[in-house]
Amino acid sequence: NLLDAQFAKAAEMKPLFEEFIAFVKAKFPNTTVLPKKTYVSILENREFAAVNIKPKELRIGLDLGDRPFDDRIEKAKLTGPMPRISHMFVLTGAKQLDDSIVEAMKESHSRCH
Repeated sequence: NLLDAQFAKAAEMKPLFEEFIAFVKAKFPNTTVLPKKTYVSILENREFAAVNIKPKELRIGLDLGDRPFDDRIEKAKLTGPMPRISHMFVLTGAKQLDDSIVEAMKESHSRCH
């Protein structure tokens, strides 16, 4: 199982990953979660987000084009996804999933569709 393999060295991140996926599915009901070898693809026909599972954090990559980086959304440092995943935010707790993250995800989603 590709997803289980990603949690092999980051088992403590599984509950946060599950919360993040529930959050995404609530905002984007037609989303598919597709585990790959080195990351998890979040797509609705096309990939609009990607997740790298690390031992102490989840790196959530987004396609935000030339949007400026800020204190929450930084240059993507993910392993695996396509080059158009340009930005990322680091998720260490569910309380970080606020309106600004929803807006960034909507922007990524609309860029891909």
